[in-house]
Amino acid sequence: MGTLADTIRAGIATAKSILSSGQLLVTVQHYAYQSQNEYGEPQYGAAVSRQAVVTNTNELVRDPERGEIVARLAFLFLEDFEITPRDKIVLSDGTTTPIISIGLGVLDTTLGNFYVKVLVE
Repeated sequence: MGTLADTIRAGIATAKSILSSGQLLVTVQHYAYQSQNEYGEPQYGAAVSRQAVVTNTNELVRDPERGEIVARLAFLFLEDFEITPRDKIVLSDGTTTPIISIGLGVLDTTLGNFYVKVLVE
């Protein structure tokens, strides 16, 4: 008999399979922030294709540096991966906006994340 974490992971895998087969997932490109060049411009690693459920939203997010910001899009990735606010997500039409919030679906810190939710302007 599996653990609760195994059950949740299996459920998320099933949801991802259903969403993928119904073409409800959007493929985006994730570029991990690497460093800045001598001109202060961000440098990114190679693109990684990721599938996400993308929804319009109007969530108010409090940013310590910029105050209150309204998130316009939410990306729900049904997988665990490393992402930071300095990374870049690019839609298939080339659109990219700053990441303003990252939420992780965590059951227990020892089990890892079950999903990643990213809000952008």
